[in-house]
Amino acid sequence: MSAYPALARSLSFLAHRSALIVCVVAALVCSVLTLVAARPAGAAAAPWSTNVYDTYHRTVRSGLGRAQSGGSYVTQLIRSKVTPGRGTIGPLPAGHSGYVHLLSTRTSNQSLQVGFTLSTGTRSGYGTFVSPLLRRQSTGAGYATRVRVGVSGIIRLSIGKFLPGGAFQTLTGETVVPGTVSPGQELNVEGIVTGQTVPWLGVKAWKTGQRVPTTWQLQAHDASPGVLDGTGTVGLYAYRSTGGSPVTVTLRTLRGLRQPTPAPAPAPKPSPTSSPAPTSSAPSPTSSPAPTSSPAPTSSPAPTSSAPAPTSSSVGASTTAANAGALPLGQARYTLPANGIYVSPSGNDSAGTGSVSSPFATINRAVSAATTGATIVLRAGTYNESVYLGKTVTMEAYPGEVVWMDGSIPVDGWTRSGNTWVHSGWTYQFDHSASTEQGSNAGGYVNSAYPMAAYPDQVFANGRQLTQVSGTPAAGQFAVNYTNHTITVGSDPTDVAMRASNVDHAFIVGAGNVTLRGFGVRNYATPLPQMGTIYLGGPVGHDLLQDLVVENNATQGISVYSPNVRIDHVDSWFNGMTGIHATASNGLIVNACDVTGNNTQHFNAAPAAGGIKVGRMTGFTATNNHVYGNVGITGIWTDENVTNFDIANNVVDVSTSPNVPSDVTAVLTELSDTGVVAGNVISGGWSGYTAFDTGNVRIYDNTFFGNSTWDIGLSQDDRNLNPTAAVNPIPGVCPWVVQNIVVADNDFSRSTAGWEFYALDKATHKPADQMNISLNGNMFAAGDGSHTAIGWGNGDLWSPTNYTTARAWESAHNLPVQNLTAPRGTTNLSAMATQLAGVLVALPNDVATLLGVPSSTAHLGAF
Repeated sequence: MSAYPALARSLSFLAHRSALIVCVVAALVCSVLTLVAARPAGAAAAPWSTNVYDTYHRTVRSGLGRAQSGGSYVTQLIRSKVTPGRGTIGPLPAGHSGYVHLLSTRTSNQSLQVGFTLSTGTRSGYGTFVSPLLRRQSTGAGYATRVRVGVSGIIRLSIGKFLPGGAFQTLTGETVVPGTVSPGQELNVEGIVTGQTVPWLGVKAWKTGQRVPTTWQLQAHDASPGVLDGTGTVGLYAYRSTGGSPVTVTLRTLRGLRQPTPAPAPAPKPSPTSSPAPTSSAPSPTSSPAPTSSPAPTSSPAPTSSAPAPTSSSVGASTTAANAGALPLGQARYTLPANGIYVSPSGNDSAGTGSVSSPFATINRAVSAATTGATIVLRAGTYNESVYLGKTVTMEAYPGEVVWMDGSIPVDGWTRSGNTWVHSGWTYQFDHSASTEQGSNAGGYVNSAYPMAAYPDQVFANGRQLTQVSGTPAAGQFAVNYTNHTITVGSDPTDVAMRASNVDHAFIVGAGNVTLRGFGVRNYATPLPQMGTIYLGGPVGHDLLQDLVVENNATQGISVYSPNVRIDHVDSWFNGMTGIHATASNGLIVNACDVTGNNTQHFNAAPAAGGIKVGRMTGFTATNNHVYGNVGITGIWTDENVTNFDIANNVVDVSTSPNVPSDVTAVLTELSDTGVVAGNVISGGWSGYTAFDTGNVRIYDNTFFGNSTWDIGLSQDDRNLNPTAAVNPIPGVCPWVVQNIVVADNDFSRSTAGWEFYALDKATHKPADQMNISLNGNMFAAGDGSHTAIGWGNGDLWSPTNYTTARAWESAHNLPVQNLTAPRGTTNLSAMATQLAGVLVALPNDVATLLGVPSSTAHLGAF
């Protein structure tokens, strides 16, 4: 159970600014929610879904480790490693090449996009190739859509294929992309292949910050001998030509889309001189096919092919949450308002008028000039500010421009002292209470192995965050002395871009109906009691956060204490504690967010750290989110009287957390009641989904794998009988009792857990038979000496009866066949499809709507 500050405390935090809070008209909500960035439409011919996704936010000393989605990397003939936000391959000497493969990702119709930088340019020779590889075979054959960066940074594209044995055959000549790219400037290349008899290929390239091409810049059909008409794996090929210096390729993003069903047959075989291709056969220019507007709060588009008729089965569900995350900064293009207030780092607060031709220099000046309902437009650049919003405004990035709210400033003037370097005159100090209550260290938030976690000071070297210590820093570390006003680092800062955090929060929102969208918020030194670098407070709510990148802030990235807030397509990455936090926020919606790598400061998982952590509210929706690699903490967690919750279509994987503690659960509903957990892919936890002192839950169509103790666990203790003074159960609404649980159409066939399903009262002697549990339409994996299909509590507090198959449990309870059990290790369930059709349960209408599929759909596992 988590400890939260009372709502009254959070509101008193805003009281000294209360004169600025204004009332707003509730009808403004509709206009705010419709002002969304246009997202490119997906392919018309067939649905596409994400199967490869990586932003390299981890540390791997040798190799590239495991992608966030797509499996483990295999490298050949190339050195590689990963530091947070960067996967580096090389350096590649002149005349050398190397390969990177994702061998577990095998598809036919596939696109692959990579964002990368090169360490050096080309003065002579042919330059550097970076090639997305598609349909690669075990023989070495595969399609390659190539970008070549040549002399003076000229960008050229071509298409070809590797033949068995390694020879390369071109399918097109080269075409030049307008503009040039410099060392360190991020370039994106995307390649695609569709069709079987005469495969069609396309390629495009663009610099980050530029408009993404809406058509493929070079296209080809492969009508040559040796057509690769089957499936294959994906990867990358890099080559540095002779005559150049060594080059390091730094990977920033890797995103892939697959077409889950074969595309319609292509046009008749073209003549050798023609290479047309219907643009509708390709996915959207960005990495995520999506509707032209944001998804509805409780639904997401689903491929039409994955909605079988009632009682039919659909085996082998595809990955959900394909459209999670913010638009890349600079790609949002909102319609400019007629009377917008403009801000630019080159503007002038005293002489400026706030017009597009005479902008203000600071956001705070624009806010003071704004009237209720105004739109503030931020021009490209960095803003080192803390902003209070006591009036209803929309704040957004200028179309096509990259905007950062940055809580750090450059730091220079370093003096060497032995093996350290010292910067003097640093006068910024921050509260370092190790609790959500200022001045308190109670509650057990800080892990004793990481005693500096609650100190929000931050120092960055070339964008890499250093580790704070209390004593003399070693390489990669820093220390701050508040008495002597110094920062000391243990690595040579010469010729390094050094920054340190000087501001504690980006936004405090006291008004309602506020919209923030299209920009980034990073590097703020937010103390733990402040509860969020972006803090939404006050009684009005109805705020919208959209297409924001919130990263590298000291504790909680986003914190909500207001009702009816929507957090939509937001990246919350590598914050010190929690990605998204909320309490007393009825009607909260968290949709299509990417919550990755949080808890960098290693706070204890309990009482309150999580990827997405919410408490004390009615009406919580978490849909279509990616929740990956948050360090040693629960992925999605409802706690303390959360009622009427929907957790659906999320991909939650905690296996990428270093040294996963023995109590990390991927999805946890605790002291909660009345909800749906459906359509999720849940993996890598000590436990997968746990309903802890939680009742009235319908658990439909989830896919589980890679969890260690149980996939679904129902656990009861005695807190309903012995509540604390801070929070109590709500009789008849949230009694903290495990009861009335429906478990249907879940896929455990790849389970590695000790129990696939587990139900046990550990305190009040209530047997599972009295919990009113329904098990129907599930696919279990047969038990063996260390794995059990079903563990069924007997009321003795500690020893459930273990059933190795679903049929054994059914027979013990005089039930007909209503679940299936696959042989352990089965990877293809197609042979059981007929049997499965006889046991699958049709989705209730409200759950089908939540999942975005037709009513009465019967389907195994996540969609």
